[in-house]
Formats: sequence, structure tokens, C-alpha cells
Amino acid sequence: MDLTRELLYRKYIIENQTTTQIANEYGYSKTKVKGCLRRFGIRKTPLKLGSKIYDNKDWLFEEYIVKKKGYTVIADELGVSYTTILDRVLYFGWELRGHEDIDKGAPRRGKKHSAQSLLKIKKSRIKNRVPFYCLNCNRKNEKVFSLYVKAKRRYCSYSCYIEYLRKNRVEAEDITDSAEYKEWRKKVYLEMDIVVKCLTATLDQGI
Repeated sequence: MDLTRELLYRKYIIENQTTTQIANEYGYSKTKVKGCLRRFGIRKTPLKLGSKIYDNKDWLFEEYIVKKKGYTVIADELGVSYTTILDRVLYFGWELRGHEDIDKGAPRRGKKHSAQSLLKIKKSRIKNRVPFYCLNCNRKNEKVFSLYVKAKRRYCSYSCYIEYLRKNRVEAEDITDSAEYKEWRKKVYLEMDIVVKCLTATLDQGI
């Protein structure tokens, strides 16, 4: 069953069910139910408007309807959560535009990360890296932990691995040239000769 506005209003407001109860009853995730409630503007407690600029209906109408800005863009310009603007758009009864109509990349486009942000990004990318020494060139390298565990051998690259195989190639020994093989071969022929003689003698006696 689809989560329609009428269904959610009856379950959430009239019957006072929780999002978990609604999700379990209709086989949806709790996040899905919450998203539908927010999109339909269904709230148990009324939205309290204050003196902030985004609480001004005329101002928000100009930004959202006239200038056609996405709620995420407006939120970024004001430095607030996008849900703050989204709640007011729904509260004022305006149609919520689809995600394809909202340029979510606009708030960050053309902006550079601060030195502190770059340091955080760098730490997040290197904290799970494991140092190791290449078995071929003995140079120190690093790999992401998951790749390090998955790899059976520790090499800088595939070409380094191939070079290692060339250097450490083990050639098969030709056992036919060994004294042990020749001695074993003589014994086999002697035993076969004995067997042939015995069979011949048996056949002669039978005839």
C-alpha cells in the first residue's frame, strides 16, 4: 500500500501511531515514513514561527517561488539546516519541487575548503592506511587496510610483482638426467623382462 497523505494523516495524527508502528504495519523503513511525513507537511506539533528572516512568508516566497531557489541553497546562504527551510515551505503550503529541480551542488560550487577542512579530509583518508615494504624493490608504500588484507603479496605495483617473479623464477629440474631415475628405470625393465619370461613359459606349457 502506498503511503498517501490521507493514510499518514489518519495513522500519525488521528490514531496517534509512531513512525515505527506505521513502518512495521506497511512494510516500509522508518526513514521512508519520516520522509513522507515531512514531504506532506504532517506534524503532531504546529510549527512555531519566530522573528528569523526565513520565518517571513513574503521573504521566503520571493526566494523560493519567484527566484526559484532550492531549499538547500537558501539554507546554505543563511547558514541553517535545510530541514529548517523545508519545514517552512511545506508549512506555507507551497509545492515542493523535485530533487532534479534543486541544484544541491550550488552551495559548494566555486568555493575552496579551509585549511582546517583540508586537514580533516587528509586525516580521514590516511587513518586506515597500512605501511609496508615492497618485496621486490624494498620501497616503503601504503595501502588502504581493506586492500592490504585482500592482497596476498605486498608489491608497489603489478609491474613490480612481475619483475619479482622474473628474478625469483624456479626452473623445474629434469629428473630424467638424475642417477636415481636411471636406476629406477633399469629396475622397471628388469622386472618387466622377468614378467614376460614367466608369461611365455606359461603359454608354452599350456600349448
